[in-house]
Amino acid sequence: MKKRLIATLLIGLLSSATLVACGKSGDDDSSSRSHSSKDDDEEDEDEDEEDEDEEDDEEAGEAAAEETAEDPEITKGGYWLDDNRVIVDNTADLVDSIRSDVTIYVKPGVYNISDYLTKVAGDYSWINEHDPELSVSAVMDGYSLNIGWVDNLTIRGLSPYPIDVQIVTDPRNSTLFSFAGCNNIVLDGLMMGHTDGADCSADVLDFYECGDVSIYHCNIFGCGYNGIYACSGTGYMSVYDTMIHDCEAAPVYAWDAGKQMRFVKCDFLGSGSFDFSDPNGGWLDFQTCFFGDNETAHFRAEQYNVCFSDCEWTRIAGGPGTYGVPDYFSDRLVNASVDEESIAGSEWKALFPVDVDAGEAISMMPIVRFDEGGTGRIIFSGSSDEFTWEYDKDNLVTILLDNGVDSDEALFYTDPEDGTLFMRITYTVGGDSYYYTLYQTAAGG
Repeated sequence: MKKRLIATLLIGLLSSATLVACGKSGDDDSSSRSHSSKDDDEEDEDEDEEDEDEEDDEEAGEAAAEETAEDPEITKGGYWLDDNRVIVDNTADLVDSIRSDVTIYVKPGVYNISDYLTKVAGDYSWINEHDPELSVSAVMDGYSLNIGWVDNLTIRGLSPYPIDVQIVTDPRNSTLFSFAGCNNIVLDGLMMGHTDGADCSADVLDFYECGDVSIYHCNIFGCGYNGIYACSGTGYMSVYDTMIHDCEAAPVYAWDAGKQMRFVKCDFLGSGSFDFSDPNGGWLDFQTCFFGDNETAHFRAEQYNVCFSDCEWTRIAGGPGTYGVPDYFSDRLVNASVDEESIAGSEWKALFPVDVDAGEAISMMPIVRFDEGGTGRIIFSGSSDEFTWEYDKDNLVTILLDNGVDSDEALFYTDPEDGTLFMRITYTVGGDSYYYTLYQTAAGG
């Protein structure tokens, strides 16, 4: 059987970092690709050890498949290799095998859990047997599977290609897997989502108060409202080599998740936006990820520390350029020469705002308009601040807000590849400073 390389991610407590630094504060460049406090040699040793563990698990899965290759018929309840490993080839055995301290190897096929959930929803013997780890909730158009207080569960597809092992559900209002209070959950080599259709109001994967969640080599698709929804303290989540696409709202939505979420070699395409919000603060780490149009244009990370390393951003929806976050593309920009006539009447839209003092991404995405006559407005959702502006010299405009206290300076740049014009400002209000990179949406003059 063809082996699939399983890469592992180190998950640890993160040290102080900023959006641009992608590592702990200071001059140590070696930390730019990791938030771990260990040095590179120690980290490599840990990665090697975890790689060996993952390869052992993969070899066990391959051995399991080979062990049943000559006898493809699996009895009811799955083919148990021992007390902790089972091979399944049907939906009933897949669902019924979910519990703590179990690795479920899923043979190639399509596993639609909808009919089975409908069957067991009123089966009190099934409910009593699986309580509290499994339960079924009624939704408007069917049933949803809840997985609670399960630890050390792995569901792994027995194919090098996720499309070969599909786990799906029919109802638009049903979450495929909803985890609560679970720890050390691994989903590997699976294609997961809702069957054909649109207008979903439920997610593909929900995680409430969960920890140590790993998603490897998966394909998560819409019309699920969110591909992954994480909240209520869920953290230490690693997503590796996974595509999340075509979701109604966002590929990932996190609220009050805290701790760390890390995405490595992931593609985010065709969904509505990205949305992260955490009043307690948290860490988001994106390494070598690809962001589609909407995921680039509508990335929001409120009160999170965000790190990007070697990520690729597509064209801003409705605007020019191939840009996503400030300084990610700073090396390619050059100073632009502007004059007063070209500024008057121009309009600019922010790409990705950052709180300079805290080093955190924020949600306010302003539009800046320079009117003729030296006035203008900074427009937020539902509010705006008026200002006066003065052209000082080439490439510098001074902005003074109406309160007469808060001010700003705007510098202008251009991308030599396509001529797109950019403006960078530090917007100071009430002693708090916010750094913006904006691209021009309407020319002046």
